[in-house]
Amino acid sequence: MNLFLLIEIMSGYYLSIRISKKLLQQHLFSKKQMTNFGTGYFFYLLLFLFVSPKSHVLVTFLIFTPLVLLELSISFLKKWRNLSFQKDFLRFINNTQIKMRLGYGFKSAVYEAQRYESFYFQKIISRIFESMAFSPQVCSKSENKFLNFISLEFQSIESQPHNAISRLENLRNTIRNQENIRRKSGQVKLQVQIQIAILSGFYFALLLYVIFQDQWRSNMTLILVSLLLFVTGIFTTFHVGKRITWKI
Repeated sequence: MNLFLLIEIMSGYYLSIRISKKLLQQHLFSKKQMTNFGTGYFFYLLLFLFVSPKSHVLVTFLIFTPLVLLELSISFLKKWRNLSFQKDFLRFINNTQIKMRLGYGFKSAVYEAQRYESFYFQKIISRIFESMAFSPQVCSKSENKFLNFISLEFQSIESQPHNAISRLENLRNTIRNQENIRRKSGQVKLQVQIQIAILSGFYFALLLYVIFQDQWRSNMTLILVSLLLFVTGIFTTFHVGKRITWKI
């Protein structure tokens, strides 16, 4: 057996374990899902013991590419999970209200309602309540503004259980209004981006026309000034757009 191949297989499996632990710590996948991934990757590595390509570069590429892609996708997975959490939260609020109207307390209703949600959703809700129980200030330090907002609202609801249903109703209406504004702002930004793309296309088409007509030497100063104004305009548009706040 090729010693180099054996070392690469062992290194690949070791890295897969490290990445799996990171995904588990961030609750991006369940333990069962990561076990299935680890088992599948293990048998994938075993294939190289029986079918070994002659090129060491190809072997390295085939062994480590899945791990590199998985590592690079972690930030994307976190954003996607957080967006999914926000979309599912309204349904979760509705189910919590139904449970409370059936006689459940706030925490019991939350526990029953979150059982119908995804693994990641349940872990976030559990983390919020653990932080509320041991250190209410922990959630306020989270980088996710939505989770900070939910944590503060849950603390307020728990401190005033007699108004829990009405507070949940207000929370649901607030989140729904935020989603409507976010959707409308997204539509406005998309329209602006489309207009910028069209105008940029016209600008570069005209610029190429001037260059191919051999007129760029006599108009070099004008072209440089136009490029400066174009880049300044694009930068200003996106910079100002990011600073615009949408009020509810």
